[in-house]
Formats: sequence, structure tokens, C-alpha cells
Amino acid sequence: MPGEILLLEGLFPRPLLLRDYERLVDEAKARGFALGLDTGWPPQGWSALRRRVLGWVASSDHLIINEFEVIG
Repeated sequence: MPGEILLLEGLFPRPLLLRDYERLVDEAKARGFALGLDTGWPPQGWSALRRRVLGWVASSDHLIINEFEVIG
């Protein structure tokens, strides 16, 4: 919906969502949503997901992260 924001958060505890996350982001953008992303902290660490997370960040219009997530 143009002008509406879809906030995506809490995905790491949800493996089914994580599996198809790029598809969800692409679909939301295609439908005109602005994306807000709150990554949370991945239990497996950032190195395993760094490339994917950077792609999500690039697609996001709003990013909600804390200083520890920035350093990670």
C-alpha cells in the first residue's frame, strides 16, 4: 500500500520466515510498502548472515538497530 510502512522484526526466532525473507521483502516493495527493519540479534552470530542482512538493509527505508548490532 503506497504510503504505508511494513515493519519487519523478530525474524531470527522464526526459521520459516527467515527462509523466505528475501521473497517477503521483494513482494512488499512491489506492493508499494516502505520497509522498516529491526534485525534483532541472530543467535548464530552475524558472520553467518552478514551478506543476507546487508541485502535487507539495502532494501529498507527505515532501520532500527542498536549500537551493539552496528558493531556486530
